[in-house]
Formats: sequence, structure tokens, C-alpha cells
Amino acid sequence: MIESVLDGTVESVNNSEVTGTEIVIDHGNNIKSLYSNLTSSDVKAGDQVKQGQAIGNIGKTVSIESADGAHLHFELFVDGKNVNPMDYIHQ
Repeated sequence: MIESVLDGTVESVNNSEVTGTEIVIDHGNNIKSLYSNLTSSDVKAGDQVKQGQAIGNIGKTVSIESADGAHLHFELFVDGKNVNPMDYIHQ
């Protein structure tokens, strides 16, 4: 189970042979998170999510990364640029 790192609005949920299921969440203040390599999504575009809410699942990864085992690709963007998530995520 994958959880949202912050409160926000689901911007998109896409499926790809390359990235598996991919979720983008807009957290406001020009902060967005990207979760990919998922097997399924528990949310849809427009849903409001809370920090810690389940948004999707990891399982068998996409075929080009099957040797890597199940794993999550996670990125955090501020003003469209990748940033260190630990600078923005506090428990």
C-alpha cells in the first residue's frame, strides 16, 4: 500500500506499459508529488486526499523493471523542479 505524503488533490492517474500506474497529486503552493510503478490506484483525478491516505498498491512491476522486484518511483516537485522530499515532508 502506498500513502500520500501530504494533503492534496489528485491531478491525474495514468497507466503506462513503461511506468505502470502513475499518480500525480497537487499539494498546493506549487508542490506536486509523483508516484509510479504501481499496480493499481485507489484514487481518481479530482479526489481530495489526506496525508497518510492509501492511494495505490505496489506489486509486480512493469516488465522492463521486473528484475528489480516491487518498488515505488517517487518524486517531489516544487515549481516544476525535482527537490529533496525530506526538505518538505515532516511527520
